[in-house]
Amino acid sequence: MKTIRPFTFKQFIVKQDQCALKVNTDAVLLGALAETVQPEDILDIGAGTGVISLMLAQRYPYSNLSSVEIEYKAFLQAKDNFENSPWSDRMQVFHIPFQEYVNSLNGSKKYDLIVSNPPYYHNHLKSLTLEKNIALHSDLLTFEELSVGIAELLSPQGKFYAILPPVQMKRLEICLSKQGLYPHEIVEVKDRPATKPIRLITSFAFGASTSPYHVKMNIKDDNGNYAETYASLLQDFLIIF
Repeated sequence: MKTIRPFTFKQFIVKQDQCALKVNTDAVLLGALAETVQPEDILDIGAGTGVISLMLAQRYPYSNLSSVEIEYKAFLQAKDNFENSPWSDRMQVFHIPFQEYVNSLNGSKKYDLIVSNPPYYHNHLKSLTLEKNIALHSDLLTFEELSVGIAELLSPQGKFYAILPPVQMKRLEICLSKQGLYPHEIVEVKDRPATKPIRLITSFAFGASTSPYHVKMNIKDDNGNYAETYASLLQDFLIIF
């Protein structure tokens, strides 16, 4: 049986052997790019290993970070990763569906920054493992439900960041617009300059923006080396930079 090693960052370690989805490029990009001015409270929807929250904890030393995770093994792993991090005193994870978490707060809590790398497969062939189905498929949290919950929990000046393939991001954008949330910043992620976008990282906020800030980012250059912008973005986190 293959041993799945922890992923070692410069300031923390992420155990990942109990999670269906391991540390990946989507997660580290979202953790590095999601931002707002001095957020007091941050929420991560679908913690997985907890890597996004850990990166945000490193970036925002005065923030309190909450996460929700529905899959039990992932919840336990995120909890363990948080407890063994340098920021354990301001990190917590809840084993609860996001919809129930929203209802439990009953309007009593608002977040300055909300992030999610949401499941987006819908009516696709499923995996043989329940854990991977929960992580990848939107059956248990639709974009409509996600959008309603975000509108309920986001502070008036807050930001919500998501990373998705372009087609799925458009679906989410439509759902969020029905809740009064609109794109303000869009990062178009390509594997290389000549390839098509593989992901969009979009920030949403209340109130429409006449011209969202739009930038492009390449993971690698034409020679197959990591692009300078990508390396610079992750140099505080990844030991390879």
